[in-house]
Amino acid sequence: MKNRNGFFLALALLLAGCGNNPIGGGEDSPTPLEETAAPTAAPAASPTPGGDDDATDTGDDDSSLEASSPTPVEAQTQPPATDTPPPASDLDGDGYSEEQDDCDDGNDAVYPGARELEDGLDNDCDGKVDDGTDVYDDDRDGYSEDDGDCDDREDDVYPGAEEIAYDDVDQDCSGEDLTDVDGDGYDKDEGDCDDRNVQVYPGATEAGDQIDNDCDGKVDENLDTADDDGDGKSEAKGDCNDGDDTIYPGADEVAYDAIDQDCSGSDLNDVDEDGVIASKAGGSDCDDQDADVYPGADETYNDVDDDCNGTIDDGTVNYDDDSDGFSEAQGDCDDDDALTYPGAKETCNGLDDDCDGIIDDGAEITYYLDGDADGYGLSASSTQACARPTGYATKAGDCDDEDAAVHPNASETCNSLDDDCDSKIDEGAPTATWYDDFDQDGYGDSATAIIVCAQPEGYVSQGGDCDDADDSVHPGAVELCDGVDNDCDSGVDEGLECNLIACEADGDDLEVTISGPISKTLFGYSSSTSLSGATIGLQQWDIGSAVTTAFEGDYQDYVLDTRSDRMTPFITTASGVQYWVRLADYKASGDCEIVDDGSGGLVLATK
Repeated sequence: MKNRNGFFLALALLLAGCGNNPIGGGEDSPTPLEETAAPTAAPAASPTPGGDDDATDTGDDDSSLEASSPTPVEAQTQPPATDTPPPASDLDGDGYSEEQDDCDDGNDAVYPGARELEDGLDNDCDGKVDDGTDVYDDDRDGYSEDDGDCDDREDDVYPGAEEIAYDDVDQDCSGEDLTDVDGDGYDKDEGDCDDRNVQVYPGATEAGDQIDNDCDGKVDENLDTADDDGDGKSEAKGDCNDGDDTIYPGADEVAYDAIDQDCSGSDLNDVDEDGVIASKAGGSDCDDQDADVYPGADETYNDVDDDCNGTIDDGTVNYDDDSDGFSEAQGDCDDDDALTYPGAKETCNGLDDDCDGIIDDGAEITYYLDGDADGYGLSASSTQACARPTGYATKAGDCDDEDAAVHPNASETCNSLDDDCDSKIDEGAPTATWYDDFDQDGYGDSATAIIVCAQPEGYVSQGGDCDDADDSVHPGAVELCDGVDNDCDSGVDEGLECNLIACEADGDDLEVTISGPISKTLFGYSSSTSLSGATIGLQQWDIGSAVTTAFEGDYQDYVLDTRSDRMTPFITTASGVQYWVRLADYKASGDCEIVDDGSGGLVLATK
């Protein structure tokens, strides 16, 4: 319906536009509209110096109007200039002016027939804000789609609405229709015979309330007051199984069948009443007809297994309980230990193994004082005992009982100690070559090599330093333009272009790059002169002007731009003293060359 209303509104505006021809090119050029997109406005006519209006035709003369989806206003053909005043201005270029019912001619997203957006505006000028969008409450029930309204066409459907059971409509937008009214977990389709009573559902317990609580078609069946099995007893009278007529209080109990026939609370499993369940019923009484036979009973010499341990008459003085060949009557002083009997070997265990009345006689062991707990003790400090005393070891020979790393069979290391107590020091320990590293750059002088097992202080494992007084000189160092073999490869300044002045012309500018040890090529410079805070510059020799940049070190590259084609490099210290660079020490490349300035000096000049 919304699309049809938009179409008829657009059609009415189109017909009105054709009669007044506000923006088109004549009666043969109607302006199509589209509900879902803002029309493209034709460019406004611009006045000419003569007072006439020039109109630009940006669209086709043949425009069609589709009933189901009208097209937006596209480029319109302006009428030819006439003496008649132009139509009202379309300020926002959306194809509609205020006279054409544009309710906001300053916003090109607002005009009759525009698509309504969720922007708090009446985009289609129908007097409604955001109608037809998810934020608009179409059915006036207080909720929009964004508020959770699951059917914004029905005013009785919204979050919190009263749900009507079994009508296949989700009134409260909970996601489903109400089918379990009483909330007992069952609905009518699942067999709930009264969906208004929470105590009535399939499987419910019968409550004796004259209601079919479990929906099985029977009322109050199987209650405790009823004698269901006809044995004369109900649950209320103690029948522990009212579905079996052989089970009731006072019935004959059958032993060991796992059934409590007399409802005493358990089956008859202890016939002789000695307190132990019969083995037939899963217990341990090996004779449930004799109250003197049960596990733990005293064994007597009677040819009966009184204690149910599987052995007859064991534990009596005439029985060899440990099968060591001796009974108590034969002198076995412990007939439960097969290692104890007359004549057995005495061991150090706190027992009289040989039944001679003396404990551990002749079985003591020698132990050695082990102060560092390394498993080896001092040979000169020992004691005799059956059990190892605290702080003693079974092995002797420790030559330093205060160092746990020193003992017989220890690994010999490079530490000036006899680690393995063989009276030899550091024998077999691996050795290495070490080099004195005076400048501490990680490389030592090869001429200072020594071979020892431990690294001496001030020595390193790598040699090859060709100047051990300069930590910037060593194998692998960066080669610099300084006349020094920095990387100790016997080459000086190899791979570098040192003392170079390169130039590149760029229009009126000349970019000059100076590289090399500048501080070593200055007139009057000495090593005591501080270049901290100095600047490097190019002085134009003919007019005295200069361009400078910060001086950052002896071996940096310096790039300066100048408009002069003749200049001399110089350095100015922080105190204002100037030193001129000796160009005779440099070579030129690129667009510049070093030439005589006519007065005996050398300057840079463009080629």
